[in-house]
Amino acid sequence: MTCGDPARHEALKVQEFLKLVRIGFLHSELPVSRSLRGRIPERAWKRIARERGIWTRATASDLDVFDWIALFALVHHLDDR
Repeated sequence: MTCGDPARHEALKVQEFLKLVRIGFLHSELPVSRSLRGRIPERAWKRIARERGIWTRATASDLDVFDWIALFALVHHLDDR
């Protein structure tokens, strides 16, 4: 995502973050690894879950805001490859 206006760039990042959280909660009864399938590889999910002390079968509501931010950073990093 390239954008000359820093404020617009930040607004787009916020929108992308909220979209990720929405997707996670869309099927809130499912583990995050399943609700975000296609957005985050299973291996990456297991790694971040281990690093952050998250149960690998955690649902969206089990994650705190900092977990969601870490997931967003990971997804963003994967998208930049």
